Amino acid sequence: MTLSITGRCARTGQLGVAVSSYSVGWTFFPAYRSVSQLSFLALATGGIGTVIGQANTPPRVTAKVLAYLDNGTDAQRALAAALGEETTDVREHCQVAVVDAAGRTAAFTGESPEEWRGHHAGEGYVAAGNILAGESVVQELADSFEANAHLSLDERLLAALERGVAAGGDKRGQRSGLLRVATATYATDLEIRVHDHADPIAELRRLLAVFHEESDFIGLAIEASNIIRAALPEAELTQRAEMTTYEAIGQLRALVADSDAPGEQIELLDRLLASLPEQPFVSEMRFGNAVSLLEANMKLAEKEQTQPAEERASGS
Repeated sequence: MTLSITGRCARTGQLGVAVSSYSVGWTFFPAYRSVSQLSFLALATGGIGTVIGQANTPPRVTAKVLAYLDNGTDAQRALAAALGEETTDVREHCQVAVVDAAGRTAAFTGESPEEWRGHHAGEGYVAAGNILAGESVVQELADSFEANAHLSLDERLLAALERGVAAGGDKRGQRSGLLRVATATYATDLEIRVHDHADPIAELRRLLAVFHEESDFIGLAIEASNIIRAALPEAELTQRAEMTTYEAIGQLRALVADSDAPGEQIELLDRLLASLPEQPFVSEMRFGNAVSLLEANMKLAEKEQTQPAEERASGS
């Protein structure tokens, strides 16, 4: 009842999964970071690994796999150990895909999930599904993931899912979807869920574009803030605390230009000014409040980057 692509980006170390199904209930289950609180779909964010359970895989199986990964066990041994603790009858109803933090993979498809069922494990990814239109669905997932290594992981996963659905996907149709990428930080983790939608894959694509619009703006604001602070004294920011953000940035951009800053820095500030009208909440905000909000986000991201992996994984 599900098709999925689980993978790792070799360039960034990010881990992620894209899923689509005719079933809708699974998308309502929360995806906890704590190994002891995992639901049907499991994904660790602390550089541990990603695990997805499909068909009738009990949540305890995915939880056990992730716990083994957290203790340093590789994907193959983690999956074998977790399934080895189950009865034959339980195992035969399971379908599990695993990618560990090093990109090693493991997968299992029992004999009980309905046809077509199966998986394909490649370098840094696993494509899997059951109740599919045919084997070509999994092959399209795999081919797309391999062909798009140049894309960011979120785009790569979604492109693969789109190809799999175009090849027939769940043979009953598609009603739900999920795209999740783990980066180990609050500021850059991504999760998009679509519930009971007529075209869930198109909706995932639309929401991903919205996410990038917002996150790209935040990144641009951080870069601009670093340029302004390096070129100007703090007093110049304080003096403009009561202005709107748009007005303050315009004046600060002029001051930075007068300070003989490099042209690429001026161009970046111009990009921020051009994007602010598309972000009216920020553009019209009191500049002092915008600065405080940005600083809070920067501090949170810095804290999570230096936090031990085991604390990030437990959500501490």
